[in-house]
Amino acid sequence: MKTTAYHKAASTLVLMAYLQRVVNGCGRIEREYAAGSGRMDLLVVHLDVRMAIEVKIWRENRVNPEKDGLVQIECYLNRLDLLDGFLISFDERAEPLRWEERLQSSQAATASDRLITVMRG
Repeated sequence: MKTTAYHKAASTLVLMAYLQRVVNGCGRIEREYAAGSGRMDLLVVHLDVRMAIEVKIWRENRVNPEKDGLVQIECYLNRLDLLDGFLISFDERAEPLRWEERLQSSQAATASDRLITVMRG
């Protein structure tokens, strides 16, 4: 039997487990929330707050996926009428950056000036 690995699952599942503790019964986490024609990775709803999260994996012999991730999250924010969101990037290359360089967060603006919190790990 031939199988196809879902490479993004491990990082996303760990993130979802962490977020589940954050919402702690006062909200929910929706996986692959259909935001228009695309599928956003996570939509966290906590009380009356909605948070859009796009997860990207930086793989061996690939370019940093953050640029594409910003374009994707902007589309989701437009469809959900949200002003800001999160882009979480996991570095899974064989020789990733040092921890000090890898574990950081910053702010980025999309083409339509939506504020995105970029978190790297």
